[in-house]
Amino acid sequence: MELLPFPHPLDSDWRYDENTARNIADMLPRSGKILSLGVPSVARLIEANGGDITLVDRQPVQGVRNHIASEIENFNSETVYDAAIIDPPWYPQHLAIWLQVAAKAVKPGGLIFLSAWPKDTRPEADIELENLLNYFSTWADIERNVGYPVYLESWFETIARRAGSNGPLSKSPLRGELILLRLRQNSDGITKPINLSIWHRFIVNNYQIAVRYEKKKGAQGIQKLPMARGWTWPFVSTRANGIKKISIWSSNGEVGIVGNAIITILTLRKAFKCQDFASFEHILSITPELLEWSLPRPPYERLIEWRHQH
Repeated sequence: MELLPFPHPLDSDWRYDENTARNIADMLPRSGKILSLGVPSVARLIEANGGDITLVDRQPVQGVRNHIASEIENFNSETVYDAAIIDPPWYPQHLAIWLQVAAKAVKPGGLIFLSAWPKDTRPEADIELENLLNYFSTWADIERNVGYPVYLESWFETIARRAGSNGPLSKSPLRGELILLRLRQNSDGITKPINLSIWHRFIVNNYQIAVRYEKKKGAQGIQKLPMARGWTWPFVSTRANGIKKISIWSSNGEVGIVGNAIITILTLRKAFKCQDFASFEHILSITPELLEWSLPRPPYERLIEWRHQH
């Protein structure tokens, strides 16, 4: 299998540990068509065992053959699935959208396994989940505490904890709740997020860097954020102050405010096409701040460029 890139914070990319992935794979039907929304580890296991599973995940490198690289909210299935496993970001709007996407794709009588947040995720997290489940109960029978998924700590979280003194906004619970929904009928209607930004992404070897695309032309260069520790973002929660100001972000937790997104993207593209260290350094000299980041130096084994909404 192709080596996976390092998780990036924009993707809310916390990955199941091996036991969790195997336990969930065992819970899914042995036959029929399975849909995986953002759960590549389970998709890889089922596919390796000859199962019929489709992964939908915007990350282009997941080691799954039957992979649709798409935003979840943009996925409209022409296939009817017998069951689904979904692991949305742990926020009410994301969970509601992902679950409704699954509930339109899975047949009535089918199963949806949902990985959701525990009550200690944030203030009123238990109330948020309870309210959502009350709504879902209008079209599905719900069974709570089917399992307790365990997540691996992502590298960007390790960096955030080291920089943020292990505060509550710098760490994830790393343990969720698995909920089973038995569909009585398909869900109708999906409320899509509004005012989404476009992020331009590069995967270089295993390193990822994202620049928020903006047409406005500001001054060249990258500024540090007041809440950052140097270039390092010390939080993993979206409740952290100043997070919306981030316009360049790496899988190593490096963040900044870009003056001119178009020039920064073009500079990175040109630098990543270099074949030697000296050329790379010369090109980045127009954005010298990036020379302080942990960008891989050439030559490169993998370079992928893509965009997504967030």
